Formats: sequence, structure tokens, C-alpha cells
Amino acid sequence: LVTAGAREIPPALVDQLRAPDGEREGGRLVMPVGGESGQRIVRVRRTEGGTERETLQAVQFVPFLPGRA
Repeated sequence: LVTAGAREIPPALVDQLRAPDGEREGGRLVMPVGGESGQRIVRVRRTEGGTERETLQAVQFVPFLPGRA
């Protein structure tokens, strides 16, 4: 769960997704994504074939600090 918004999901966060049992499939990431005009909560799920992305709802969070992702 990420509590700061970013224009895009940092690839480094997606690379860290693992299921609770350590398997590559099943990990999840939930974070606000978008710019100053609006953000959406996005859920990314690690699947057997890569990742699956789902947009959930409109929100407004504080931004990520540059270089801190």
C-alpha cells in the first residue's frame, strides 16, 4: 500500500511484488496514480503472465518526493 501519489507507478515497486508465501504470482500493489488534475487508486496484481492493472476510484493524495521512489 503506497500512501503518496505518483504520475506513474515506479517499476521498482512492481518488481517487488510477491505473494505472502514468496511465490511470484499473487502479490498486490495499491497506490494513487495521476497528476495535479486528478488521481485514481490503482491496484496492480502479479499474475503468472506478468501483471494486471485495475483502476478503482478518483482520489487526491500528496505527491511522491522526486528521487525517493
